[in-house]
Amino acid sequence: MGTKNNPKNRAKGVKKKIYFDKTKNTEIEIDAIYYYGVHAGHGKYMAAKNSSSGDLVIDESGKPIPFDQI
Repeated sequence: MGTKNNPKNRAKGVKKKIYFDKTKNTEIEIDAIYYYGVHAGHGKYMAAKNSSSGDLVIDESGKPIPFDQI
């Protein structure tokens, strides 16, 4: 059956996205996180965060990178 509540459909070995950080010359595993940057003028969207440290992945201007753009 094609439902999310069926235990057979739940994936356990989901691969994480990889982001190549040009400033540090390293590859980073990332997760999605809800970013609420209305007060900073950025809006609200799903952003990327570093899986190991929990820091947001930001671009050159200091704005968090949307998860869909990676």
